[in-house]
Amino acid sequence: MGHNETHNTELPIILVINQIDLVDPAREWNKNTLYDLSLESRDDSSKPGNAREQKEINIIKCIKARLEDYRELTNIYVSVSACWQEYEDTRYNIDQLELQIYNSIPDDAAKYGFGGVTAGKPLKQAIASKFKLTAAWFTLGVGWVPRVTKFIQNLLVKMITKIATPDQYQNITIEEFLEQLGVRPTQIKFSNVAMTLAIGEAAISYFIEGKSLEEARRAFVQEEEHRKTELQDVECEDVIKILQEIDREISARYGIPPLYKDGDSN
Repeated sequence: MGHNETHNTELPIILVINQIDLVDPAREWNKNTLYDLSLESRDDSSKPGNAREQKEINIIKCIKARLEDYRELTNIYVSVSACWQEYEDTRYNIDQLELQIYNSIPDDAAKYGFGGVTAGKPLKQAIASKFKLTAAWFTLGVGWVPRVTKFIQNLLVKMITKIATPDQYQNITIEEFLEQLGVRPTQIKFSNVAMTLAIGEAAISYFIEGKSLEEARRAFVQEEEHRKTELQDVECEDVIKILQEIDREISARYGIPPLYKDGDSN
């Protein structure tokens, strides 16, 4: 209630259904298995063909029962296993829980802050990909002003390092990182947009995914060459459409809302 009054925003309630690994048959559990837990995936009366299918049916029944219990509060739910001990890790769907919380936060700054404190790599990749795309939009907007373009690209790398977890963060300055990638100013039409996208891809590879500097450099070269070819001999309207398509691809890949909404003229 206090949050609603202070910020005039109602936060959604997320129902977290824990310990799904213990649902009968309890021994039929593998955190690496992709369980089909869609509520519409099968009829309650269907006969299971094996222990895994029986597990799925029973988990779905459990989800439906909990949703009925809390139907007056919410219809948003995530089923998880949160068991994590020194010698046992059966966590399941935690990434999906992080994503659901992220999508439910109304304030963008708070979203990025949440992404920085979570341990899940997929959410960090999603946020960093949005950073990359946003930087590309700004680069397109400033045209061929080298000083401003450099500022945008440096800021992009800095923002990505801010959400990287400590054990994935490498002891390297932003200037050294860009120099190792081989970033060079250019006045070729739209090449700075391609370069910004490539810098973002390399920063995700190095700071978020924990890959080597050489792997990050290869990611930079591959992305820059791909985008330069894509943006060659095109008009500004075409670049906008390409960036919008990248936005849709990122949203589909990570399950987060797009920056650009169809019909939005801004």
